[in-house]
Amino acid sequence: MLTYIKHIFTNLSYYSQKLDDETIFQNQKWINIDEIGIRKKLFIFRPENKLLVSVNGNVSKGSWEYIDSTTLLIEIDDNPILLRHAFIDDEFLLLNQDNTENYALFIKENAKLKELNTIEQINFYLDSKYRLGLPIQEDNYFKLINQIDEFDLAWGNYTRFEIQFNNENSIYYFYKGNNSQRFFFVKPLSSERKYFDNLQDAIDFYHQKYF
Repeated sequence: MLTYIKHIFTNLSYYSQKLDDETIFQNQKWINIDEIGIRKKLFIFRPENKLLVSVNGNVSKGSWEYIDSTTLLIEIDDNPILLRHAFIDDEFLLLNQDNTENYALFIKENAKLKELNTIEQINFYLDSKYRLGLPIQEDNYFKLINQIDEFDLAWGNYTRFEIQFNNENSIYYFYKGNNSQRFFFVKPLSSERKYFDNLQDAIDFYHQKYF
């Protein structure tokens, strides 16, 4: 498993979906890259917890089990591995072996993605797909300046997003609670707090209301 891929997806974590929508990965062909550009395995997560793994047309059978929205159990050749969700969207799946720094990267098999064979190519593709973890939109009216993981006694572990609106010099702070995985904005001198499932919705709401 890859140990150096995590940093690519660091700024995309808040855009990630959850594993509880099994249609995202089930019955899809996922290419697992053991070593970028060297060896590729094809994984197919089939119904009834059946797993097919193909290397150059040689197929092994295994099983997969959905534990919860962040955890999968995969077993191949009588070797069970507990994997934690690190990132998933419609094209990429990143899993972390439990209690390790080992990561498994899966890329959806299609004509557009099959040529991604190097770290640089993956970085370039993700940069063109996202803007620092936000969907690229022609009419984006803001930019994400920074993303910082923090802790305090009142909030526990959380992430602070520094947002700058176009034609403004001020920086505004939006937050995501690590436990709730929800996004919110704290208006100065106000206790109001409304939660959102993604950063884009939080920014849109408060920009329309306050700015």
